Amino acid sequence: QGVLRPHGIAVVPNTREVAIVNDINSEVLIFNTESKKIEKQFSTKQKTSHLVVCHPTKKIVFTSNMESNTVSVLNSNNGAIIKIIHCHNNTEGIDINPKGNELWVTNAKSNTIQVIETTNFKIIKTISSGKRPLRLRFSNDGKYCFVTNTGDGTISMFDSDKKTSIATIKLPGN
Repeated sequence: QGVLRPHGIAVVPNTREVAIVNDINSEVLIFNTESKKIEKQFSTKQKTSHLVVCHPTKKIVFTSNMESNTVSVLNSNNGAIIKIIHCHNNTEGIDINPKGNELWVTNAKSNTIQVIETTNFKIIKTISSGKRPLRLRFSNDGKYCFVTNTGDGTISMFDSDKKTSIATIKLPGN
C-alpha cells in the first residue's frame, strides 16, 4: 500500500471536521479537529481522487478523480456514494459556488470546464478555457469564477451566471 498521499483538503461547513483526499488510495478521510483523529474513512471508488470541496449546507463532499475523469458525490456522514458524474478528460480542479447550487470542474486535457447542477448532479454546461486548466475558485460573492491555465500561462475570468468568459489575463513573463 505504501505511504498515504494527502492532497485535497476542505473544511466541512458547520462542523469540527476537515475532509482530506488521499490520492494513492482514492479515499476521503474525515479529520475531527476536536479529537484530533481521523474518524471516518471511505473510498471514492474511482482512480486518483485528487481534490475535494464540501457543499455549504448539505452533508456532501465532492472529489475530482483525475484518472477516472469523474466527480464522486459522497455523503460526508457515512461515505455512501450518491453519484459518480462522468466528465471530460483529466478532471482536476473543483469548486462549488457560495449558494451551493453549482459545482464547476476543470478538465485539464480537454481544456474545458464543466458546470454541474448540485440538486440532480447533471452537467448543465461545458465551457472552453485556456490550455490545461488546473484550478478554479469562485469570488466570495459567487459572481465570477477564476481559472488558472498552466498550458498558456493565463487566468480565465468567467461570469458565473452567464457561464461565459469575460476576460483572459496573460501572466507576466509569458
